[in-house]
Amino acid sequence: SSMFFLASRLFRGLQREEEEEEGSLNGTASAQWRPDTKQSVVLGISFCMVIDFTMSLMSIQTLWYILDGHADNLGLYGFAFGCYDLTQLVFAPVIGWLADRFPLKWVFIGTVLVNITGNLVYALAFWGNDIAYIIAGRLIAGVGSGNLGLCMHYITQTTTIDERTAAVGLLRAFQTTARFVGPNIGYLFLYLPEPDLHGPTAERLLNFYSAPGWVAAVISSIVLVGILVGLDSTDVLSLRRGDAGGQGLAAPGYKVEEEGVSAVQPEQELPKDLHSGDGGANPSGNLDQSLLPSHHQSSSNGLYDFLSLTWEFYALNFFPSALMWGVISQLTAVAMGEYHLIHQQHQLWQVFIAMGVGSFVGFKLWKQVAVTMQVPEKTYILLGLFLMATGMGIVTNFSGERETPPAWRFYAGTGIICAGMQTFYPGVSTSVSKAITNLQHIVTGYEATANGLYIMCGSAARFAGPWLGASLLKLRPLHGKYCEEAEDGDFNSSSCCITTTEFFVNGCFLKHSKDFILCTAVAVLVVACVAKARWVLSSGRKL
Repeated sequence: SSMFFLASRLFRGLQREEEEEEGSLNGTASAQWRPDTKQSVVLGISFCMVIDFTMSLMSIQTLWYILDGHADNLGLYGFAFGCYDLTQLVFAPVIGWLADRFPLKWVFIGTVLVNITGNLVYALAFWGNDIAYIIAGRLIAGVGSGNLGLCMHYITQTTTIDERTAAVGLLRAFQTTARFVGPNIGYLFLYLPEPDLHGPTAERLLNFYSAPGWVAAVISSIVLVGILVGLDSTDVLSLRRGDAGGQGLAAPGYKVEEEGVSAVQPEQELPKDLHSGDGGANPSGNLDQSLLPSHHQSSSNGLYDFLSLTWEFYALNFFPSALMWGVISQLTAVAMGEYHLIHQQHQLWQVFIAMGVGSFVGFKLWKQVAVTMQVPEKTYILLGLFLMATGMGIVTNFSGERETPPAWRFYAGTGIICAGMQTFYPGVSTSVSKAITNLQHIVTGYEATANGLYIMCGSAARFAGPWLGASLLKLRPLHGKYCEEAEDGDFNSSSCCITTTEFFVNGCFLKHSKDFILCTAVAVLVVACVAKARWVLSSGRKL
């Protein structure tokens, strides 16, 4: 269904291009942004690269328990979970640098090929019976996913400011939805034969735990075909590339010249919403006019000036994200150790079903609030933070380690968390994207770097959060030792052990779970209050 949706987007893009050729579009900004063919390909790349990361969410923690053989090495599991984003963090600027110098099509092809290689390595983890395959596969695949920054920058540079809310919001909605479509694809593999570490080779190569790697490689191969067909070799990412070797990408309202980018109307004033603290595109409230260089000159401190005006959005992309992913990465452990929901492989769908529903509801909420009602970005950023904090509070087990809370709290809490993500991330991303356009005279020549730094903040959050969560939350037995057999030589209802065939979790609890999740919820609320206070004060109003 995901592939069909992306194909329909491509078809709609072709229809739009035909309409433009016939002159049916009058050149004015459209309230409802419709991607053209190339933009649809970029949306597809973004969607599939994120599915690649999340498809293993349903099985990776259980696979780690099986291959690691004990529950004491979970700090390294946190590294394995987040190292995908670690290499994305490191290589995103490198990939952006390459895209400024080589055709965008070939940079995308190279990064997707690297991504495919990493997924194939991950798929061999169960066959190799070694956690090193998990770590190596995610490290390599993360390098390829560094192209997500290019997707963000492409959309920023090929849309008008009026289209930006819908365009960047849709890009982020694609990515956030993909983070929960990925685990749900795992439903297709739940009833594969339960593998044995010493079973037949075919069974060890293709099973519930290896399938995410194989399928991610197939999806990335489909993306590769879309890149080959949908993008031109002449496209380069930098607006300054106006030479014969490539045609630069420029949003309507800007023209590419040999010496750089100049506004069609260079004497135009800053958009009104950059001077007041109320507009949806306002990146930081009232601006210090002394920081703004002339429209005719580029500033050697342009990137610094830009970040000094928009730093809070970069911070928002890191701190709340790190806290939230610290919880999300441990949902399987929460479902097992706190709610005792999962006892066999085919029940793992229960961990992510509410997340998928919550993502859908959150997307509809964002579309209504941002696109239809045109509510300012800051409003639904705060809405997303409050929803995430509320969801975490509901998930928290206040009953104590010896009492099991009702299952509805797990489902309701995870659904609300994901609905909050679907409103929070589009708001932050749209704010940064609009700021890059509105402050074009400051950040010219540094646009890709500004986008790359934003992506790096998100990647750092998805690395740091899971590592912190896995280091603090420990699956522990209520009595005895982990995987300690009963007197009859077998496990029973009071045991705590994850095996390849059954998950004995009734005797487990998740150490530090209440403290960690509750403190995370409070921290997210504090971030929301601080952000609100800063935006109110920067607009000249009183708290």
